[in-house]
Amino acid sequence: MKKKDTFRKGPFKTRKHKGEWVELLFMAMVAGLGLMVAKAFGDSARFDVIVETVLGPVRVQVKGTESFRNRRYSVHYGTGRNECMRYTAQQIDLLAVYVIPANAWYLIPARKIGKRGVIHLRPNIRTNSTTFERYREAWHLLMPPPGWRTARA
Repeated sequence: MKKKDTFRKGPFKTRKHKGEWVELLFMAMVAGLGLMVAKAFGDSARFDVIVETVLGPVRVQVKGTESFRNRRYSVHYGTGRNECMRYTAQQIDLLAVYVIPANAWYLIPARKIGKRGVIHLRPNIRTNSTTFERYREAWHLLMPPPGWRTARA
């Protein structure tokens, strides 16, 4: 007998359904910035999408969370059963997390996450003191650096 997914929060039937919706939101946000975005085929790649930037392709793992405890939202930084296989900076370049109830995006460079298995975010508290708060709505990480000029300019 197939194990039933017990996820029943919000309008989503399964966690996979929620994840696909969050990926679509991310791709729409990136396209709205005028950037090209491509979805990885299948579920074998460690990244979900690739964003084409002036500095080259950026491999992005997209996550969504509604998990709220102790005044913070949590997201697991991994994959596989119980999300125990952590991503590395050699596998992805950027982690994009959408905190659904807060309507807030975090774009965190993979090299800044280190060996954490769980990331805690506090979009409900306006502060710069938490580790990842500087990456809230950090869409500039996908844009050309200041003073960037193309070869044709």
